[in-house]
Amino acid sequence: MRASVAGSMIGLAAMVVGCGSTQPATAPPTARDELASVAFEDPQAQTFAGARAQLVRRCMAERGFTLPTASPAPSIPTADTPPSGAGYGLFAQFANAERPRADATEPGFRRALMGSARQTGTLHLRDGAIVTYRTSGCYAHAMATLYGSVRHYQWLVFTRNTVRGTAGERLARDPRLAGALTGWTRCMRMRGFPYPSPEAARQDVYDAYMEDSDRARARRRELAIAAADRYCAERTGIYPELARAQHDAVRRMSSDERAAAVAIARSRATALNRARRIVTTSPG
Repeated sequence: MRASVAGSMIGLAAMVVGCGSTQPATAPPTARDELASVAFEDPQAQTFAGARAQLVRRCMAERGFTLPTASPAPSIPTADTPPSGAGYGLFAQFANAERPRADATEPGFRRALMGSARQTGTLHLRDGAIVTYRTSGCYAHAMATLYGSVRHYQWLVFTRNTVRGTAGERLARDPRLAGALTGWTRCMRMRGFPYPSPEAARQDVYDAYMEDSDRARARRRELAIAAADRYCAERTGIYPELARAQHDAVRRMSSDERAAAVAIARSRATALNRARRIVTTSPG
C-alpha cells in the first residue's frame, strides 16, 4: 500500500447483470453489490485463478510439459473487515501451500506457456492508449477459454482498472474515511506498527511468511499486528467507514461508469460460470 492518501484509499477499496440507470441512487441493492464487485474487490478471484491453473495445466500437458497439481497460492487478504482473533488467515494459507516446482528449464517450456513474441494482438482503448498482448501459448489459451477471446480479456482488464481507479479517487476524497484512516494510522504507530493503511499491514504479514523460514516467528508477528489492527479499528471505526464510502462511491457513478461496470459484470458472470464448471469437473 502506498503512503499517499489516494493510494491508501484505493488499496482499502480492488460481475454481473445490472441496469445502467442514469439515477444511481435508485439501483436495487443487489445491482449495487454487483457494481461494487467490479469497482472494488472481486470475491470470485480464487475461482478464476483455480480454473486458469487447470486450463494451463491441461494445455501444457498436450504440449509435452507437466505442471504439478498444487494448492492455491497464498494471497493477501482483502482489507475490508477487521481481522479475527486468529489473525488474517495467512498462517493457514501458507501451511497448505507447499507447492512442487515444475521444470521450467526444459527447452520450449516458456514458449509453450507464454507463446511467441511474434504472435500478438493490439487493443485500442478509449483514452488513446494501445495495448499489445500475446495471442498464443497456454496462458492465452486459458484466457480465451474463460473469456471468449484474449482480446476481450484484455479489454476487461483495462476497462475494470479504469472503473476501479475512478472509484478509488472518490474514496480518496471522502473526508470521513480519511479521518478514520488518520486515526487508525496514529493508533497503529503508537503500538509499534507504523503502517499507512490496513492493506499495508496485511502486506507486511504476507511478506514475513514469504521471507522468513521460521513460520512460528511469522505467526507471532501476524497475531501481534492483527491484535493491534483489531484494537485500532474498534477505536476509529475504519472498516464501517470504508463500507459506507464504497457504497457512496458506487451510488455516485456516472451513467457512463455504470454502463462500463455493467458490461464488465455481464462478461465476468459468463466467465465465472465457465470457471466453476472447470473447477468442479477437474480431477484432484
